[in-house]
Amino acid sequence: MNLLRRTFATLVMGLSMAMASLGSQAAITQMGFSLDGSGSVSAANYNLLRSGLSDALAGLPLDGSVEITIVAYGSSTSTVTAPTILTAATLPIIQAAIAGHVKVGG
Repeated sequence: MNLLRRTFATLVMGLSMAMASLGSQAAITQMGFSLDGSGSVSAANYNLLRSGLSDALAGLPLDGSVEITIVAYGSSTSTVTAPTILTAATLPIIQAAIAGHVKVGG
């Protein structure tokens, strides 16, 4: 249950930042996501996090107005996806990086 709350909180925070930037003159909304690979998260729940994030990204605009960065943490930190503009061409690349990322330590 805590995992779902943290996942939901992360997504809500990212979407709130995206909505806040809509009122500004910025042409690109930057969104950052983190995958919790710490010891309190099982491999099954980590897979659920990855799947949920991948599905959520598919619901964002693919018109180049959003930049995505994804990091993972546990016993160490790693970059899953460096800052990447979200388009129809880059979405599968980002989703493949998410799907291919393995939970490390924690």
